[in-house]
Amino acid sequence: MKILHNLTIVAILLMAVACNSVGREYERLAGSRITFPNSLQRVEGRDTLPYDFRDEKVRLLIYFDSALCNTCAISKLGDWKPIIDSAELINPDFEAVFLLSPPRSEYKKVLREMMLHRNDYNIAIDREGAFASRNSQIPKDSRFHTMLLDNDNRVVVIGDPLYNTTIWNLTKQTLLELQK
Repeated sequence: MKILHNLTIVAILLMAVACNSVGREYERLAGSRITFPNSLQRVEGRDTLPYDFRDEKVRLLIYFDSALCNTCAISKLGDWKPIIDSAELINPDFEAVFLLSPPRSEYKKVLREMMLHRNDYNIAIDREGAFASRNSQIPKDSRFHTMLLDNDNRVVVIGDPLYNTTIWNLTKQTLLELQK
């Protein structure tokens, strides 16, 4: 019985430390400015072109770092269509950007997958890992890799609206507030 009591205390302490860590990461990211390196590319047909982020748009950034399966992410882009379509109706200055940062060894595979899928989504490829270098405030924890940015690229909502209705409702409300 005493062992169970001690394990319960340890579990509670571990959860408190984890929640505190998540809170610190959230505070560090919320309101921060995201910078997009000039080295990002986009795929159009069989061509890769520079990706231009100069337009002042409200963006939903979905970031896939090198630790995640980028080719898996490409195959699931269609899941985002209802969210993107709804967001575009709410705010005409909205765009969703999928930012893929594959490991160097998988870059050609990811590029080939993108060319095969021929999708209508805004996909930026970070071949050099420059995005993570320029945005050190973004935690490694993938729960923080989906964020709504205002037209000045400041983080205003953090979280995945695709799988969390609370985040989706907050995103919709924020999109309304960010209309020009």
